[in-house]
Amino acid sequence: MMRRKTLPRTAAAKSADERLRKDAEQPSTSLIRI
Repeated sequence: MMRRKTLPRTAAAKSADERLRKDAEQPSTSLIRI
């Protein structure tokens, strides 16, 4: 059961990491996305 829950969480974590990296590069765009 735990493994099934971790799979979607890891995908969300990766997307979040990508957003954080983009925000670090372009903080102005992050405000628009949010």
